[in-house]
Amino acid sequence: MTNLIWSKVCFTFPFLDGKGFGTETMEDEGGYEGFDLIKQENLCAFIEELAINLIENEMREKIAPEFWKNFNNRENEVDGFNKFKTAVRDLYNSVTLLLPVFRKLERLRDYCGVCKVTYGEETLYGTFKVIVGATLHSQLSLGHKVVTEDFYRIAFKVFCNPEKSGGETLPQSMACQSSELRVLGLILDMAEKFIIGSHPPPHPHIYSSPMASLVLTDSSQLTSDSQHLDQDEDEVQCGGCSQELEQCHCDEIMATFNETNRKLIELDILEKLAGDVITALIHVRIENRVQEMCNASFSCSYISSLENWLDTVVLGWLSKVYMYSPVQDITHQAINKFKQKLLHHLYETYTCTRIDQMFNIIIEYPDSQPAVEDLRVCVQKTDLRGYLTRKLEQTLVTKLLHQGVNTPDVLTAYVAAVKTLRQLDPTGVLLDTVTQPVRKYLRNRHDTVRCVVTALTDEGPSELADELVRCQVQNVDENSPLEDNIDNWESWEPDPMDADPSKTAKSRQSSDIISMLANVYGSKETFVTEYRTLLADRLLSSISYNTEKELRYLELLKLRFGEGHLHYCEVMLKDIYDSKRINGHLTSDLNFDLIRKQEFPTTALILSAQFWPAFKEETLELPQIVKDHFQIYTEAFEMLKGNRTLNWKPHLGFVTIDIELKDRKISLSVSPIHATIIWHFQGVQRPGKQLKKAFPMRIVVYVSLVACQERLEWTIEDLSHQMQVPATVLRRKIAFWQSQGLLREVSTDMFVLVEDTPGGRCKDSMTVDMSCEDEESDSPMASAHDQREEELQVFWSYIVGMLTNLDSMPLDRIHQMLKMFASQGPMSVECNVQELRHFLDRKVREHKLLFSGGLYRLPKT
Repeated sequence: MTNLIWSKVCFTFPFLDGKGFGTETMEDEGGYEGFDLIKQENLCAFIEELAINLIENEMREKIAPEFWKNFNNRENEVDGFNKFKTAVRDLYNSVTLLLPVFRKLERLRDYCGVCKVTYGEETLYGTFKVIVGATLHSQLSLGHKVVTEDFYRIAFKVFCNPEKSGGETLPQSMACQSSELRVLGLILDMAEKFIIGSHPPPHPHIYSSPMASLVLTDSSQLTSDSQHLDQDEDEVQCGGCSQELEQCHCDEIMATFNETNRKLIELDILEKLAGDVITALIHVRIENRVQEMCNASFSCSYISSLENWLDTVVLGWLSKVYMYSPVQDITHQAINKFKQKLLHHLYETYTCTRIDQMFNIIIEYPDSQPAVEDLRVCVQKTDLRGYLTRKLEQTLVTKLLHQGVNTPDVLTAYVAAVKTLRQLDPTGVLLDTVTQPVRKYLRNRHDTVRCVVTALTDEGPSELADELVRCQVQNVDENSPLEDNIDNWESWEPDPMDADPSKTAKSRQSSDIISMLANVYGSKETFVTEYRTLLADRLLSSISYNTEKELRYLELLKLRFGEGHLHYCEVMLKDIYDSKRINGHLTSDLNFDLIRKQEFPTTALILSAQFWPAFKEETLELPQIVKDHFQIYTEAFEMLKGNRTLNWKPHLGFVTIDIELKDRKISLSVSPIHATIIWHFQGVQRPGKQLKKAFPMRIVVYVSLVACQERLEWTIEDLSHQMQVPATVLRRKIAFWQSQGLLREVSTDMFVLVEDTPGGRCKDSMTVDMSCEDEESDSPMASAHDQREEELQVFWSYIVGMLTNLDSMPLDRIHQMLKMFASQGPMSVECNVQELRHFLDRKVREHKLLFSGGLYRLPKT
């Protein structure tokens, strides 16, 4: 290439001669003459490549470093806003000087008829955008995200201000949320701490800019310097820029925001420079919005309001960001596509928030039904079902399944969980999976059955009692076959993937709460046995013969568990009715003459021994006069019933006593052992006084005692020997009379009767109608464990006989033969393999059996 040709080329493109950019115009004289020369010499590709290299050097050495220099030394949020605005403005001005070069090169291409792809772009304008974006990205500043976040965070805050939003009127749906949007400043400050994290709050500083009067205080709010120094509590501030309304800068901020976005869109670097920051900012804003609205509030539905907020506020602001896009149709499609991603993030955030609050939602059910319904909708739209299952199961184990939680509280939470999870997942799969550890834990607690039965028959407000009264008859046995409803086959849906294949959908959906609690133990016999014990306690502790309430509960339970299992309970209630009738008959019939033979009235509860649970074996030696009354009552009963007799339980019943001392009279209803204790402290009875007393199962006793000078003190050892009661039990019972002020311990294990009140003040005669209850509230019935041990002893004679005849037998063989011979008839006792193994192993430890090679045998004598 000659100097003449080069000089003409440089005349056409002055920047090639080192004159710098910004001097290129299509009206340059000799421009098209240079095009002819370049085309004639075939220099088009050379000139284009040389120009692009020079422009890349200009971008790499001057424009890009100057642009990223503005992102350093950021001091606070306002400083970041100004730095981003200045950086984009200077970049736009610098890059604008390069545009004429590319336009002239494009015309040169057209003139020479050259078609070429550079950097993947067919046009040189597209190549120019690639160069700008790639060069800026190659020199990325470490603090660019922080400054970019400052810019868009302030703009977002101002946009959400209902009073001012860049001079434009917000939609009506957004105006309705004005009270909510006033707090966005605080929420966005929280978002800043979440995203930036490592940047501490800066000190106030003043800048010369359209926002020169704004400073960032330690509370991350935009305030004026004068306001920061002399703040009046009554001043009204703008919700967007935190200035006084007369000095509001929202319009300037929005104008700067719109102008900056326009320049970034023209340079096609908005998405590259701020796309991730805008997305992260929106995500954090969504998360904080969900936390703000759903914090410990379960009584309202928030999904619709959150969707409306996302559509109006977030997408409204996003539309303003891209409002200067040259291809609006493509932009709207991109925003709508981005909306779907934001909705999915909204649903995921809401679901995770509610999952973290799930335990409180369960406890507050049914008040939390709206929150459960929202969660049900969101779980269907997200892939968080597995997370929900694991998280909730872990939460229940952590909060419920330990010794610090009482069994009634565990049952209450379990019932609430059943109701909540049934609304959340009607298929029952989630309920079956999540509550499995709870059911296993309840099975191992010894008082679970008793707590359940107590709750079922409790007079107060109880979930289980209400469930029982509803009388929704369900199949108690979950393993029983259930027919599918073929009428609604069109609405059939398959079970979820995490469903247990061994259970049918019908069985999971049909079981009610009581049936599920019964199935915790695998059968209903355990519940029926515990109910018999509880019913016996209630009948024996009742002073009256009224069984109407218990009969009502019994009829409701028969609907659930069947009449056959509750036949014994019917006999127990009939015993109470028969006892009332027999007592009335023996008292009123002159043939028996009980009124004349007895010094005081005696009534009894006459129980059928074969149908009542086993009683605790306790000893008590009653006074002789009481034994005589028992004998009189027994003889009268034998005359009435012929071949039947009575076996008295002296430690059970009630005794009504009147205690007369020197200065007071006390009337109490106590147990036989308490009455016997105070009896022995009465001394010698005064002549002429009637002593009326009775100690049957249902004892009504009237005792008049007058203290004398003889035998007014007893030691624990002497009284224990006299009453045939263990000393430890006797001391615990004496504590009741100490609390009444009638007995006093004068020395170790020595008690005396207190005849006078302290200070010698005479009290009026008082009557206290009450029942004496021990602190432990002991049940007269044997515990379920003791009853079960007694039932298992029935098998021992069968086992001894089998091993005597067959020498040795494995466990399964013993179990099969016991089922054939020992588990038949109305009084049969069932025993599974695991329970039988424990029973036999205990006999091995007691050296009553030998175990070797999987076989049990009797030891040789």
